[in-house]
Amino acid sequence: MKTRSLILAAAAAAALQQASAAPVEGTITLDGKPIAATHVLAKLHDNAEGVVGRPLLVAVTDRPIPPGGLDGIGETVAAQMALAGKLRGLLFRIDPARPDEASMIVLDKPREAGRGLGSLVIGSKEQPAVTRLKIGADAVTVAFARPPGGAQAVDVSFALKVTAPLTREPPITADIKGRPAIEASPQYRASLAYGEAMRTGDVRAQVRLGSRAMNERMDMYPDRVAITERLKEVGAVAKSQLAKVHRIVVRGDRAALLIDQRAWITMVRENGEWKSGD
Repeated sequence: MKTRSLILAAAAAAALQQASAAPVEGTITLDGKPIAATHVLAKLHDNAEGVVGRPLLVAVTDRPIPPGGLDGIGETVAAQMALAGKLRGLLFRIDPARPDEASMIVLDKPREAGRGLGSLVIGSKEQPAVTRLKIGADAVTVAFARPPGGAQAVDVSFALKVTAPLTREPPITADIKGRPAIEASPQYRASLAYGEAMRTGDVRAQVRLGSRAMNERMDMYPDRVAITERLKEVGAVAKSQLAKVHRIVVRGDRAALLIDQRAWITMVRENGEWKSGD
């Protein structure tokens, strides 16, 4: 009976230690003010599309990110939440082959309406911003550091140590190649229609053919008339860009129309229909 009690006590202590172990240690300071670093989400992309230069993503935030919040090769759900003011923190993109350097997105709602999130490349071999990187089958451990002061395009500093479960990109459900198959795909047809809606300035069609996130971004612009005029220029070249799509990679409700290593179009399926945007 005593032995059983000791086993139960040890198990309870171990569970308590595991529950109290913080996945994030350290601090983030933006514009001289602290941001709580309490949640972390990490994902390793398989780069089957061949366009992902930094396949390891680690987000450190003040609020939780939903599962799948780092999926896709375009704008992530985490970034969309930050644009809407629903979380704050940092998103690091890392190439495991060059772990000393990383690109970083500041997850903080822009002060000016219609502006995007701030981003920059941090670190070098001489002064690495990413250290102690260990990627396992199911977890990642990494440390990030950027001291305050000096000439900085973005006034952000941090000293973080992170241990997190490692998620993976959803599997490929369709890989479409060849012009006849590409042009017949619902993703291509929907993207073509959205491009035409931009070219003609048809706002109602843009809203119908755009994703929720895309429409939310459009709503952030203070002058919809001005952005509609700017989109006409984008729409004017959309058809020629779509003519260059050589492959469509579908992962469940997300799709990427690949043009080349630096250009692609992202789409999502909402309520059974493919929409333009992340």
